Amino acid sequence: MFNLKYKFINVIRSGSFGIVKLYKNRFTRKSFAVKQIKKLDFFPNEVKCLENLKGVSGIQQLNKVYESKTQVKLVFDYYPGMDLFDRVESGNLIEDKLSVHKLILSMAECIKLCHGFGISHNDIKMENFVFDKDGYLVLIDFGMSGFFGADNCVRIGTSQYAPPEFEYGVFYDTSDVD
Repeated sequence: MFNLKYKFINVIRSGSFGIVKLYKNRFTRKSFAVKQIKKLDFFPNEVKCLENLKGVSGIQQLNKVYESKTQVKLVFDYYPGMDLFDRVESGNLIEDKLSVHKLILSMAECIKLCHGFGISHNDIKMENFVFDKDGYLVLIDFGMSGFFGADNCVRIGTSQYAPPEFEYGVFYDTSDVD
């Protein structure tokens, strides 16, 4: 069913739990980012959280979920171009202090939107922010996300961005991590 509707274009990036590939809808010609995850590694909170955030501006939108016996495919809106980390590294992003201020406020707004729905992203880093066609930030990759109070006090996110207390076994309520 999936292969009848979508045509593989190329690999966008791979991570510790899966791979994200660019696909094009064979009928509409629209591009989508498709996250493929082994079923054993699939964390269902990603889908639950994104269903609650459906239609929220500044948040990656989940369009469809396909499941087989061994794999889960999540079909997302596609945002071409570099993520925030790559844009900063390239030196083509920040023009002045006001631009930096606006960028940080935009990042905080994306996180605030999640928290307004009782959702903690749990993996905030520049690589998880991309730009939409109008240049606004969009928060992506909800693979580690969770609901406040439901799954708190867990080890989460990317270790390089985790607070030092994690190394000593001190864990946080998920609402404090973002």
